[in-house]
Amino acid sequence: MAAAALLLTGCGGDDDSGGSGAAGGFLSGGGSGAPEGDSGGDRVPPEPGEGDAGWYARWEGDGITVWTTADGVLYGNSATGDVCTQNEGIRGGLDWEPVLFQCEQAGLKNVRFERDGDTLSMEWSDRTEEVGAVESLADRTVDLDALRAGL
Repeated sequence: MAAAALLLTGCGGDDDSGGSGAAGGFLSGGGSGAPEGDSGGDRVPPEPGEGDAGWYARWEGDGITVWTTADGVLYGNSATGDVCTQNEGIRGGLDWEPVLFQCEQAGLKNVRFERDGDTLSMEWSDRTEEVGAVESLADRTVDLDALRAGL
């Protein structure tokens, strides 16, 4: 583990303030991407079916609606008309770090999610968007395909 920590330190990925840098997105295998000894709190997305239930919600802001569920993520932007659905990630499942979106207009996009209380930030390659929690989806089944058809 010390060799892995040294490798990550050498890459300049994580800083001393506990933020997840460039290396955080490609850590795999059960880790959250948070620095060792830091649980990440509610900022780092949970493993599917685990973690803080506050991640599972309908989020809205500035014409954007996002549904984050244990089964996937759906993104709709009324200003651009773009609709994105979460694709299977590197580990073969619905990865959160980063979320791999298939967008109708923009193709495949990686988006990093960070949550601070009731605010969800989405860091795209060219912009950062923020939305606020509107409705909890914890312990609820959501038909993302039906929602997508309505966008």
